[in-house]
Amino acid sequence: MIPDGSFHESPKKKTNLSSSPIVSKEHLSRLFTVLIRLSFLSINRFEKKKNIDLAVSAFAILCKHKLTLSDDVTLTVAGGYDERLKENVEYLEELKSLAEKEGVSNRVSFITSCSTAERNELLSSCFCVLYTPTDEHFGIVPLGAMAAYKPVIACNSGGPVETVKSGVTGYLCEPNPEDFSSAMAKFIEDPELARGHVVESFVWREVESVSS
Repeated sequence: MIPDGSFHESPKKKTNLSSSPIVSKEHLSRLFTVLIRLSFLSINRFEKKKNIDLAVSAFAILCKHKLTLSDDVTLTVAGGYDERLKENVEYLEELKSLAEKEGVSNRVSFITSCSTAERNELLSSCFCVLYTPTDEHFGIVPLGAMAAYKPVIACNSGGPVETVKSGVTGYLCEPNPEDFSSAMAKFIEDPELARGHVVESFVWREVESVSS
C-alpha cells in the first residue's frame, strides 16, 4: 500500500550546460504531442473523504456532452488500497458501480496500491491530473503532478489554492462535477492548451533556472 502523500523524487543532478543542449519550446511541444495520451488521472487513497466520485461523475458529464470523444480519452483512478480495510473495499466497489451507472466503465480504469514506479509512470503518461479532496491542508499530489509537468484540476480550497495557479498551471474549481467537467472540456477542446501549460509554465522556467 502506498500511503497518501508519498512521492518518489530522484536525486537531483548538476547539469553540465556545455554537454546539455537547450531544447526549443517548439520541440518540446511536438514531443508532448507524441507522448501524452488524453488520459485524465486521479491519485488518492480509496477513502470517501478523498471525494474520488467527483472525478468519475465529472468524467461522465464530459463524455455525455462530448459525444464524439476519441477512444483514447480515459480516466485512470489509482491510489492506496488495503483489502483489510472495509472502507477501501466498499468505496472501490461504489466507484466501480458509479462508473457502470454513468455508462463510462469502458473508459475508466482502477489501479489499487500501485508502486512508486507505477505511480510515476502514470503521472508521466497522463494528460491532466484531477485532485478532488476538499480543504486538504497541503496535498502533495498537485506538486507531484507539476513536477511531472502536468496541469492540475483541483478544488478551490485548502492546499491547492497555494500550489495551483488557476489558468496557468491548471484550474481551481468548485467541488461539483459540472465545474470540474467544464475545466476538463477546455483541455479536450484544445489539447494545445494543456501542452502550453506544460511548456510555458514548467519546462521553460526550469531551463531558465539552470541557465542563470
